[in-house]
Amino acid sequence: MNPISVLTLLGVWTLLPCVPALTCRRSRIQTVRSVVELPLEWEMDETTCEAGEGCQDLVMLLYNGPQINLVVIKDCVKVEDQEPRVTWLRTGPGLSVVSYIHVCRHGDLCNDAHSTKILGDLPTPTVPGSLRCPLCLSKDGCENAPEQVCPAGSTHCYNGVLRLRGEIIKTNLKVQGCMPQPDCNLLNGTKVIGTLYMNEYCGLQLGSQALDCNSGELDTVNNVSDLHLSWTTGWKTCEAGEACYETVMLTQNGLGNLSCPFCLSKDGCPQNGPERVCPAGSTHCYSGILSLHGGGIISNLKVQGCAFQSQSDCNLLNGTQTIGPINVREGCGLQLAAEVLKCQHGTLETVQDKSNLPLQWTAGQKTCDVGEGCQDTLMMIENGEQVKLVLTKGCTAAEDQEAKVTEHRTGPGLSVTSYTRVCREKDFCNDLSTTAPLWAPPLVTAPGNMSCPLCFSAQACESAPEQVCPAGSTHCYSGVLSLHGGGIISNQKVQGCMSQPGCNLLNGIQKIGPMDVSEHCSPLSNTLTCYRGIMFKLGYGLAEEAVKWTVPGTQACELDEICQETLLLIDVGQKSALLGSKGCSKPGAQNNVGVSIFSRPPGMLMVSYTRFCSSRLCNGANSSSVLLSILPHPDVPPPGDVQCPMCVQLFGSCQNTKLFTCPQGATHCYKGDIELRGGGLSSTVGIQGCMAPPIKPLLGGSKTIGIFSAKEISGYQRDDENNGDSLLDGASTSSLAWMLGLSALLSSLCAGICPLC
Repeated sequence: MNPISVLTLLGVWTLLPCVPALTCRRSRIQTVRSVVELPLEWEMDETTCEAGEGCQDLVMLLYNGPQINLVVIKDCVKVEDQEPRVTWLRTGPGLSVVSYIHVCRHGDLCNDAHSTKILGDLPTPTVPGSLRCPLCLSKDGCENAPEQVCPAGSTHCYNGVLRLRGEIIKTNLKVQGCMPQPDCNLLNGTKVIGTLYMNEYCGLQLGSQALDCNSGELDTVNNVSDLHLSWTTGWKTCEAGEACYETVMLTQNGLGNLSCPFCLSKDGCPQNGPERVCPAGSTHCYSGILSLHGGGIISNLKVQGCAFQSQSDCNLLNGTQTIGPINVREGCGLQLAAEVLKCQHGTLETVQDKSNLPLQWTAGQKTCDVGEGCQDTLMMIENGEQVKLVLTKGCTAAEDQEAKVTEHRTGPGLSVTSYTRVCREKDFCNDLSTTAPLWAPPLVTAPGNMSCPLCFSAQACESAPEQVCPAGSTHCYSGVLSLHGGGIISNQKVQGCMSQPGCNLLNGIQKIGPMDVSEHCSPLSNTLTCYRGIMFKLGYGLAEEAVKWTVPGTQACELDEICQETLLLIDVGQKSALLGSKGCSKPGAQNNVGVSIFSRPPGMLMVSYTRFCSSRLCNGANSSSVLLSILPHPDVPPPGDVQCPMCVQLFGSCQNTKLFTCPQGATHCYKGDIELRGGGLSSTVGIQGCMAPPIKPLLGGSKTIGIFSAKEISGYQRDDENNGDSLLDGASTSSLAWMLGLSALLSSLCAGICPLC
């Protein structure tokens, strides 16, 4: 068995071949210099890498008239080897950007670049033109920047902020100079060079609003004597307009005169455990599980201790369901604590060369609901010298099943094998950690007399290389394999050799573990590739200022599906929300583009943009301007006499009780929830705000918004009924004070919710 080293993240596996640890040269530079100083050289030290890491050379040079900005990163990296390559991202006239990248593992200190000479010659000087632009390269600011005469061919002045982010490099570089074209595209669409991530924002105000925030999570149990605690965090770059948030929750369990079992544990509380004396006023003993999910925290904390008569038996949280980005809930009783299992959890989907097998991995973990078991599902598809590996582990309601290996197709050519197991005998019983149960070195077979294209791809198989098929192959297979379930959503285009005709790679199998599997073999040209992903954005002014609408990837659609993009904007005045989805639609959808306005000023604004289209990657709108550009922009009315709470809450109902004055013409308040399902989204959106006549449901009876199915649960009031009390009926003085405090806390944190995809 080949040795394998493993890098583990929560719920995600990355598989790395095991190679000796290297020594690499190390240097990190970010500096603005004069062009006359070129070529520049830099000093380097040495560092010992972890096993499997390679050495990286990364150099980026930005030319701006007489100034340059130089970035150098030399260090250990986990990315694949890459031959030395010089790339001109922009060649001028005016602003020019060139990069050099090299990743190597062939020997110690192989990342030996030490001078800008590796980038080649400077941009060729050109005669001056007639345009003049401010000139600036600065990490501080560009106020009162001097103007320069631009080279011939320049047509526009560039003004933006270039954000450079790496392990050590964290720079906001203000850039002003000459460009041969308009728009905010200094980097020609490039987002990543090696380990350097790059974004640009045009307009200094926009650039300054995008923050870097401390990022991280901590979930720990400590003795009271250890307080006060301190911690360190990593960092994350937010979207423009987003704020930084932090949430700290402390659960204390301690002393007194009533005796109760005492426990704070993520593992479990012992039966008949030691008791401690409760504080004065304690009336009964508490026993439950506190579940925390969100903001990077996934924890189930077992709690036993003292409680007061004013609390119900299972109300440690006093009704609280969210604290900042964390969803909290509790379940009580030792039986519950004893019945829940912990399971290995995560998904993995990868294509590997057979030479890398066998593979092994480690996984994250998850605490299941009562009665659920642990499941392991592994599926392998062999195609020539490549292997497609699909792995899902987690909780399941399915019945127990002994470990089972099934050969769905044995070749020659394409072969499919699966491993499934469901267990409940102990925590983490779904402990499959290697491909060994499914894989053995293949038997050497003689080549046959036919050739077929070879392809595993989530996008397209155009110009796939051909392979000589093994003896016994009689047909070329070409189809799309769809996998859905267990956290896997995949449409994989497959081409290879088969021993029989037809669309039957799976031998009729329709389910493997929690995954539904299907295939279709119409010409691949009849299936589309669409952009795919979801977007959530919560902030201010989203109805006035367009924001980027990008998604992480693409997907191959099933037969007769077409592409879709749906964007929903909700603006109540004090807060705005954008929800977007891109992907494939169900068969039967028709090509169309439409905008629906559900509510408009002088009340809150709710409007959607939808597009269904049938060409490759046609759902490519890249900002919310597709919606904003067609909205009416009436004059802002003066304040009126009606006051209403104003709130947009993603993933739950509004708890807002603060009143704001509505614009003139608004006559009543709206309070409701809209449940959205479909397009990769499942969310309840809470809404409160002002509405103009007539009094009616916000959606007006609509059941769909583009790809989303929508269900409205609402209530609304006339102005003469609204005195601010009806939204708070039944709240005692003490609970009202607590609600207002929680509302203020959540309001301060809401702006920090980051997009999900």
